[in-house]
Amino acid sequence: MYITSGTSALLRRASHSSSSSAGKRVFSSLSRKPASPSPSPSVNGNLHSLGQQHLRSLSYLSAARWSHGVDWKSPPSLAAQIRIASVSSDTLLHRKIATMDKLPYSIRILLESAIRNCDGFQVTKEDVEKIIDWENTSPKLVEIPFKPARVLLQDFTGVPAVVDLACMRDAMNKLGSDSNKINPLVNLEYLGRVVFNTDGILYPDSVVGTDSHTTMIDGLADEHGVAGVVGFKLSGKLRNGVTATDLVLTVTQMLRKHGVVGKFVEFYGGGVGEISLADRATIANMSPEYGATMGFFPVDHVTLQYLKLTGRSDETVAMIEAYLRANKMFVDYSEGFAVLKEAQQKVASFSFHGQPAELKHGSVVIAAITSCTNTSNPSVMLGAGLVAKKACELGLQTSLAPGSGVVTKYLQKSGLQKYLNQQGFNIVGYGCTTCIGNSGELDESVAATISENDIVAAAVLSGNRNFEGRVHPLTRANYLASPPLVVAYALAGTARMVKMCISGIWPSTEEVAEKYKSAGQDTVILAGAEYGSGSSRDWAAKGPMLLGVKAVIAKSFERIHRSNLVGMGIIPLCFKPGEDADTLGLTGHERYTIDLPSKISDIRPGQDVTVVTDSGKQFTCTVRFDTEVELAYFNHGGILPM
Repeated sequence: MYITSGTSALLRRASHSSSSSAGKRVFSSLSRKPASPSPSPSVNGNLHSLGQQHLRSLSYLSAARWSHGVDWKSPPSLAAQIRIASVSSDTLLHRKIATMDKLPYSIRILLESAIRNCDGFQVTKEDVEKIIDWENTSPKLVEIPFKPARVLLQDFTGVPAVVDLACMRDAMNKLGSDSNKINPLVNLEYLGRVVFNTDGILYPDSVVGTDSHTTMIDGLADEHGVAGVVGFKLSGKLRNGVTATDLVLTVTQMLRKHGVVGKFVEFYGGGVGEISLADRATIANMSPEYGATMGFFPVDHVTLQYLKLTGRSDETVAMIEAYLRANKMFVDYSEGFAVLKEAQQKVASFSFHGQPAELKHGSVVIAAITSCTNTSNPSVMLGAGLVAKKACELGLQTSLAPGSGVVTKYLQKSGLQKYLNQQGFNIVGYGCTTCIGNSGELDESVAATISENDIVAAAVLSGNRNFEGRVHPLTRANYLASPPLVVAYALAGTARMVKMCISGIWPSTEEVAEKYKSAGQDTVILAGAEYGSGSSRDWAAKGPMLLGVKAVIAKSFERIHRSNLVGMGIIPLCFKPGEDADTLGLTGHERYTIDLPSKISDIRPGQDVTVVTDSGKQFTCTVRFDTEVELAYFNHGGILPM
């Protein structure tokens, strides 16, 4: 049995003692976690830190109590429903809240509660601002107040409360009042109200409880308070034969590995719509097992179906859906970027420099090869050039901001820059551009068409940041991709799920080695133990030399092959004992600088040298020039030039 009681008092964490008649208060630190683990075979799940989002429909009042009364049958936005006693003069905060339309859903509930209960004392303007700015305040472990709609008491620990409630009912009878006003609910199907309707005032259901089962029933917190948000993305659906228990245990294992102690885990993605409410409740109920404060599933059609199944009237369910939709708290998994399914095929026609053009949801309006993350990697940059080259050769038509001028040199030397230019990827500068918002303005006709038709335009970039509003205010869908894919999506013109036949333009690995060679790009090989073992060891050294290999870093070398490498002018280097590419975290995609003395007379057989990567790693290797004769070979570029 679980007992719930409505409450308007603030709750305080047990560690914060208080004698105030206002009761207790729950505080939390808002923080976030990085993304990580890979999905299991039975469920496609990915962890993501949910980026800062915003809730447009809220506005702020510092002194008055907020209420959401008015006619719910045709609900306007929350801001329009608010009855106020006075008006706040803080226009800056008004503007902040007006643009907050994409907070994690669990944070939206906290924000709504803080705004509704803001009285300048128990809940202050500063508390509201902390919730809005939850990502930036997370490192400071900022505490916030939270007023739940009700309290849940587990049957055993709730026994004393049952006695108290019984005494209170007797007292009500003796006073001649209605004892039914003190009537705890005892059934799960009745506990989860989703939306409270108190005398026409609507607000989200929320609960603080004393038991692990709290999280099954709209639970936002236990006695330790609320916390920061970690997103868990679900896609696809369970295969035949896979049970809900398999799903729950897989999710629990992944979250334990990721580390979500004291956090909100918010589940999202198209796969959520494939999970029954009972299965969701089971996942949420396991939150103590994976250490989270709660597992949260935003309300969707599955929730509404459950409400109808458990006896709620159609009128009540309609009220709940209307309220949550109006206040951006309802999820529709048939919608993409909040675009209704029937509107997803909308086409906006306009004139682009005198030529007829059109935009659809998902149209790519920015395609940028940018950022130090990708433009420092020659293989993907040359790959992008090869995609552009093949596209030009096939007659296909479409900014490039590399990290340094070196990229320009090898793209020009390899003959690929002209093909990138033909596809519109002209070099516009060096360093950070699109991924920090320096993409420049869109063409006026394009910008106007996006704004006037509410088009969800897309940006595809090879940068390392893609949260909404950062790339460009008018691109709501921003995708990270490799430089070759940026070119491919620019050619396709859309980021939507369409078949892209890129096999005819996608370069092979061999074509990119070849381009290294033609561009004069030096190559370093990372290897394991006994590198070079086998027959034809001399030819095994000539091949790398012809491909532009300048050094091999291995755990150890086959004796003859090491000598053959020196004879080809290739530097053999050995990792220190106990180290290798794996232990040092090397992937082979880095650029390496080997600190070898420029004068051959300064090099000694077997000496140590420092190797530095462009990713910031640094380690020591032993140079395997074993004799003075080998140094002489290397000084002349190998035995062939001699």
